[in-house]
Amino acid sequence: MKRILVVDDDIMIRKVLKIILEDRYEVEIAENGIVALEGLEKFHPDMVITDLEMPEMLGIELAEKIGNFNILNKSNIKIILMSGNYNELCRIEESALYKNIDAFVSKPFNVINFLAKIEVLLR
Repeated sequence: MKRILVVDDDIMIRKVLKIILEDRYEVEIAENGIVALEGLEKFHPDMVITDLEMPEMLGIELAEKIGNFNILNKSNIKIILMSGNYNELCRIEESALYKNIDAFVSKPFNVINFLAKIEVLLR
């Protein structure tokens, strides 16, 4: 079973994502990027779904650190960046900042499309 690490400072988003994903994947949650980085070594996720705007560490910073982790550990952790700020998400997607990010999802999201995106990335 594939493993997904969900990183979001909003407890309700974490709970909703866990419910949506747990029938198909093994899911762990983290409330910020620092906790998520600690979880990489323990949980060995195939994918990280992270919010963009969080305290402690922005999702874009987490994506960069996961990219470095992938290089050092010869891993291929896929990254989905989520945000309720559609304009900021578009700005990041259009810039060079997105090099370690595999997909962008705006909140709120369509569950069927979201699950399809995950499935494609984890193939």
